[in-house]
Amino acid sequence: GKFTFTPTSLPGFDTNPLQKEKLCYGVDLRELPFKGGLTLSFFLEFYNKSGKSKPFFFSRPNWFDLLAGTKQLRFQIVKGLTEKEIRQSWKADLDKYKVMRKRYLLYPDYPKQSSK
Repeated sequence: GKFTFTPTSLPGFDTNPLQKEKLCYGVDLRELPFKGGLTLSFFLEFYNKSGKSKPFFFSRPNWFDLLAGTKQLRFQIVKGLTEKEIRQSWKADLDKYKVMRKRYLLYPDYPKQSSK
């Protein structure tokens, strides 16, 4: 994209970002309307456009896995699954969680949202 940025050290956050002081290209998400929820679309698009191998894109796989909570997401991305397929793989666990959490709610639950 035409959007550029240069990662810098941010005390209290990341003092040594991976591409520190290097010109990077991407999408300015501030310019796009927020539709709510989590989307993997940008991440999958960047992975597919990178044309690079898994070691390049996932240069710190353990860190990615820690943020994602599991290795499964990384494996699904490398395997080429779509966002819809990845979301579908979450469904059973999310449904179990939604049932479990009900007894802890202090307020009425959110209305059911349509899935992407």
